[in-house]
Amino acid sequence: MVNKWTVIKLCAGHVFGDYGLQTGHMAQHKRTDAATRLQHCAGIAAAMSAALATDNAMSNGNKAAVVALNTVTHFGIDGLRMPKLIDQALHLAIAVASVVMVGWGSDRP
Repeated sequence: MVNKWTVIKLCAGHVFGDYGLQTGHMAQHKRTDAATRLQHCAGIAAAMSAALATDNAMSNGNKAAVVALNTVTHFGIDGLRMPKLIDQALHLAIAVASVVMVGWGSDRP
């Protein structure tokens, strides 16, 4: 069963990482510069990790898997040119899907 607070925390971590930690330079160059995109994705991973640190619905291994899935897909999505609305919808859909997928193998409620 998926804990709604886990999903909310992960989405909040994404929003903070994608907007609060992103510099103007990152926003302008992340699509074409892999090093800049990697720095941006490190911020996303840090924000999601911090958000999930207070979550007791998943094991630490499952939290790490969720953060890894979101970081890798974030790197790929941000390398593509697309409307911002679609970009954000993809990021948030993956955040929700990653919690659901990792939760399938969880023995915690």
